[in-house]
Amino acid sequence: MSRRAARNLTLLIIREERNARVFRRHETSTTNLMSKIKEEATAWMMAGAKDLAEFPGGDNKTRDMRAHVMLAV
Repeated sequence: MSRRAARNLTLLIIREERNARVFRRHETSTTNLMSKIKEEATAWMMAGAKDLAEFPGGDNKTRDMRAHVMLAV
């Protein structure tokens, strides 16, 4: 996994969480925040972000999801 891609993804989610806390007064638990980062990484990989192909906890799942999507099309 590219450190830069992982950093950008993580910072994006943290910025979104910060905005939610500041402007909407809504907090997400750490566990849910980590889940959101993994889900977002999976979405990025499905969209073609090859630098995230080895994202922890998502690589095999993503390959399976890609295969499923390709078979559906």
